[in-house]
Amino acid sequence: MALPSSGPLTAAMINVELGRAADAPFSLNGAEERGLAGKLAGAISFADFYGKSNGTLYTVTVGSAFGQYGYADDSSNPYGSLTPFAWNGKYISALTWLSNRLTLTMAANDTTWTSIKIGAAAAINRTSFSANGSGLFFIDGVANPFGTVVGATVQARIK
Repeated sequence: MALPSSGPLTAAMINVELGRAADAPFSLNGAEERGLAGKLAGAISFADFYGKSNGTLYTVTVGSAFGQYGYADDSSNPYGSLTPFAWNGKYISALTWLSNRLTLTMAANDTTWTSIKIGAAAAINRTSFSANGSGLFFIDGVANPFGTVVGATVQARIK
C-alpha cells in the first residue's frame, strides 16, 4: 500500500510502509528510509516520501526439488507456493535458489521492478541481476534466503 500523495505524513506511517512496527526506530538518513524515498544521497525530507510504495509483499511457502528451494510452477515438477502470484500483472512462475544462484522468472520480461528482498537477507537491486530478455532474472553468489525447511513460510518483497 502506498503512502499518501498529500496531507499529513508521519514517521509511523513510513515505518509501516517499510514493514516495521509503527513505533520502530526511524531515521531520515537510514538506508531503508532513503531507499523508499528514492534519495540515496543528498538532502532528504518527509516530502520525498509522498506517494511512495515499498512494493508488493509475497508469502513463499518453501518447496524443494533437485536441491532447489523456494517456489516453482513447473508443469513437470511444481513445488512450493507464492501468494500473490504476479508482479504488475505478470505471472511469476518461479522464485528459487540453487547452489548460490537466486532466480526470479516472470511470464514476461518486466524490468519495472527495482529490487527484491527475501526473508532477513538484504535487498538486491534488479541491476545486479543478469537477464535473458524473456523474463528470467538471476544472480550468483547469494546464500539461500528460503532455508531448507519444506513447508516453512518466508516473506519476500518486490518493488
